[in-house]
Amino acid sequence: MESLGYLLDRALWTLSSALGKAFKERGIDLPHSQYIIMRLLDEQDGTSQNRLAALLHKDAAAIKRSIDILEKEGLVSRKALTGRKNGICLTEKAKALMPEVKAVADGVLGGTFGQTEEARRTCILFLESIYRFYAEKDNQE
Repeated sequence: MESLGYLLDRALWTLSSALGKAFKERGIDLPHSQYIIMRLLDEQDGTSQNRLAALLHKDAAAIKRSIDILEKEGLVSRKALTGRKNGICLTEKAKALMPEVKAVADGVLGGTFGQTEEARRTCILFLESIYRFYAEKDNQE
């Protein structure tokens, strides 16, 4: 099957699965859905739950479920920003874990997958162009 959508979905699933396996091998219990939240918070600590959902293009309810799990595990906390709005922050436990998490993820996701660095760079440019095309189209509507 050569449908671009199918191939992209299959590649994402495969990378997500490989990342989960690599985390398990290192004793880190962190599914992809929680990893992407922690990785974003590592760069933008204190981001609201709704902003996380928008940045990650995920359903707000799914983000809430992942945050609830991360909070139970002591990896994030909710801090009041204004009135009814909370910022999600990494805990000290999570901050201590992040260097290892990033090293594992970068090892899995940062490779060339048997391709040349030039082929990897071309793939990144292609994926970015897809995103920009549709993001700009959405902004025009």
